Amino acid sequence: MTTDRRAQLAQHFPTPEDIPAEHRLAEQVHQRHSLIAGRMIEWGGPCKTVLSPICTRDASTGEVRQVEIGSYPVMGEAESDAALDAAVAAYANGRGAWPTMAVAERIACMQEFVRLMAQQRELIVKLIMWEIGKSLADSRKEFDRTVEYIQATIEALKDLDNGSSRFVVAEGTSSNVFVVQNGILLATPKNNLVLPGITYDVVLELAQAHGLAHEARPVSEQEVRAADEIWVTSSTKEVLAVTSFDGKPVGSGKPGSLFRRIYQYYQDFKRTVMRQAA
Repeated sequence: MTTDRRAQLAQHFPTPEDIPAEHRLAEQVHQRHSLIAGRMIEWGGPCKTVLSPICTRDASTGEVRQVEIGSYPVMGEAESDAALDAAVAAYANGRGAWPTMAVAERIACMQEFVRLMAQQRELIVKLIMWEIGKSLADSRKEFDRTVEYIQATIEALKDLDNGSSRFVVAEGTSSNVFVVQNGILLATPKNNLVLPGITYDVVLELAQAHGLAHEARPVSEQEVRAADEIWVTSSTKEVLAVTSFDGKPVGSGKPGSLFRRIYQYYQDFKRTVMRQAA
């Protein structure tokens, strides 16, 4: 391509001054922190420059180049392991603060997140526009759709939580439910309403082996609401204590004594099986 042709093509690109003020990115965004275990950790290592697919022309030289919109940390294996370890510790096999938090508290956290996110709407819209190449109008729609989706999900969760009183608990979506009342472990029986689960069988066998009083029978809504403890079991959750139901604490609001015993029995059982397999 000839120099004249290049110069002619370059004239089709705007200079930074040609871009309307409402479309301009006020400043570059350079991320220099990572969030691990609830702490913002400053990063002093290598970073990657983020270039927009949008190009501008230098008015003095005529050079056309992609617009730099910021940069982000390029982290390695150690930082990835630290983030993963923090996430695993926070989840704590389903016994961490978030998975055991009451539904109302989770909703409050998400509503606060959305509120703070909305305060940054114009910045996020500009970043969507410059990083993806969408128009300003489409970028605004993208942001607003995301907020509306989160809000709709919150409302659906509210309906689900409020509607929990309209059915008798027989099983979870992929888990089995146990209730403890007056020291007796109540387990929903295996029938057409309850999916058979390996962990379900193991828990009942452990209860039998350790002399824990237990019954396999239908559990009513009233018994669930009056329960001293509620557990769910599945191959992924293993044995998990439910500390709140329908926005109210179950028992003391903490994993109960019978749960702690069964949980320890279950861990001992796993170790025995693993040793035998080895």
